[in-house]
Amino acid sequence: MVRPHAVRLSRPEGGLTARVNRSVFVGNMIEVELELAGGHKMVAELLPGGEEAQLAQPGADVAVTWKSNDMRIFAA
Repeated sequence: MVRPHAVRLSRPEGGLTARVNRSVFVGNMIEVELELAGGHKMVAELLPGGEEAQLAQPGADVAVTWKSNDMRIFAA
């Protein structure tokens, strides 16, 4: 699991990519629904006005990253 505020978006130049399904301004942030390969979904929370927010247009492909210490793995 990766908390939405820890997810970073960039131009798709290799690595893990996702398609932006939805981008909604919610209060002081933009909530972005992403669809990964195989239909898996995740959410990113971005601050408005930055390059990440500009990339988060519905239908766009983006690279998805996070810091390793922001990831949590739970037993199934």
